[in-house]
Amino acid sequence: MRILVLVLLLQRASADSLIASEIVDLFYPPVREQAASANCPHNGPSLRRWSGASTWPSGSVPRSGQDVVLPAGTKVLIDAPLPGVFGFITVPATSELIFANSAITVDALGFKVLGALRAGSPTCPISSNIVITLHGTRPTGQTQRPDWYVSSHRHQIEQSILSLHLTYEVSS
Repeated sequence: MRILVLVLLLQRASADSLIASEIVDLFYPPVREQAASANCPHNGPSLRRWSGASTWPSGSVPRSGQDVVLPAGTKVLIDAPLPGVFGFITVPATSELIFANSAITVDALGFKVLGALRAGSPTCPISSNIVITLHGTRPTGQTQRPDWYVSSHRHQIEQSILSLHLTYEVSS
């Protein structure tokens, strides 16, 4: 895709005139067609739906305001927008939180990803809008992570996976 943009360079040639300038080419990579289920995490086997009560050990779907810990050893698919604002959403080291290829909104105080958080894959990018809004606050006077946090969580952070593959469209 090629977009032409007129750039005005406002240089004074004299006291009464301005010189307009040039056209610049901006090239965007072509929008890839989504592969037909080629390595799409949201179409994978053994996914459990967030919206399914059987996914959760309590037998009920998490509600707004609750902290959520995914069941260990599971791949949980967020298959619809999540209603309300959740507490912290924790993904254990043996679990994955996967976004469906549909319009998804998630509001939470924060995420702790020790396992994997996935949206699409390199061969199957998500083409729908995904909006994650974090509502948490930093403790008063805290401008950066304390040294103890970084050193004690470094191994966990290095083992976590954040894999986001999205398509985009350029309006003309």
